Amino acid sequence: KFKDQKEAMEIGIKTGFAYVTNGVVSSPLEGFTTIDIMDRLDGQGKYFCMNFSGPIRNAGGTAAAVSVLIADYVRVKFGYAKYDATDLEIKRTFTEIEDYHTKFSPRQYFPNREEINFLMTHVPIQIGAESSEKYEVSNYKDLPRVPTNLIRSGFCLIYTDCLPLKSPKLWKQLKVWGKDFGMDDWMWMEEYLNIQKAAKA
Repeated sequence: KFKDQKEAMEIGIKTGFAYVTNGVVSSPLEGFTTIDIMDRLDGQGKYFCMNFSGPIRNAGGTAAAVSVLIADYVRVKFGYAKYDATDLEIKRTFTEIEDYHTKFSPRQYFPNREEINFLMTHVPIQIGAESSEKYEVSNYKDLPRVPTNLIRSGFCLIYTDCLPLKSPKLWKQLKVWGKDFGMDDWMWMEEYLNIQKAAKA
């Protein structure tokens, strides 16, 4: 028994995530914390915001990226809309990962602005996170749908070492079974890989 649908969805995501990680790290319980149900700006339904915290790093990039796929599978099954990122939210994302990369923790993979623009307009759920640093992002503060101005390590990890870095592995699987599992909202990943290849050429 769950107290409500939101709790049921969160536990479903954590269970799938724990399965992917073989239950040997704390990331499914401490790295992925909650989902928030948010309103689209055009009034066309509600979407998922998936919140992460620092321990997500213990899952490894592939498993953490797969947790986003699991959450989106749940989103589709429960009939929620897709995230509608704004221009300012996209700019905030690039600024925040740049600040994190240069001031706190250089990342294994740092996507360029074009990559972030593409990911933010195509990933169907919003990535959120708890603040982890005592320093604020250098620009694009006080956004209505981003609840903190502080830099968030869990957020930055998802948009550096996880989704961008592991996209070749993700697409290798998704192109085989993605449509069978109703993951049509991820078929853009092939186009992203072409952007990534050109950016790193």
